[in-house]
Amino acid sequence: MGKRERSTLLPNNIPQLQNLIKRDPLSYKEDFLQQYRHYESQLTILQLKPDEEAEEFGNLVTFISQ
Repeated sequence: MGKRERSTLLPNNIPQLQNLIKRDPLSYKEDFLQQYRHYESQLTILQLKPDEEAEEFGNLVTFISQ
C-alpha cells in the first residue's frame, strides 16, 4: 500500500498517523496540517457548544501535543 493510499485512512486512525509522522515527518506534513485544521474547527465548535461531548476533540488534543 502506497503512502497516498494509506493516508486516505489516516484521518480516522490518529495513532497510526502519529507513528508515521515520527518516522518520516516531512512526508506527512500535510496530513498533520489537515489534522491541525480539524483540531481548530473542533475547538470552535466546542467553544460554541461547551456542553456537547468532546471525545474527538480530546483525541486531537492528544495528537497535537505529541
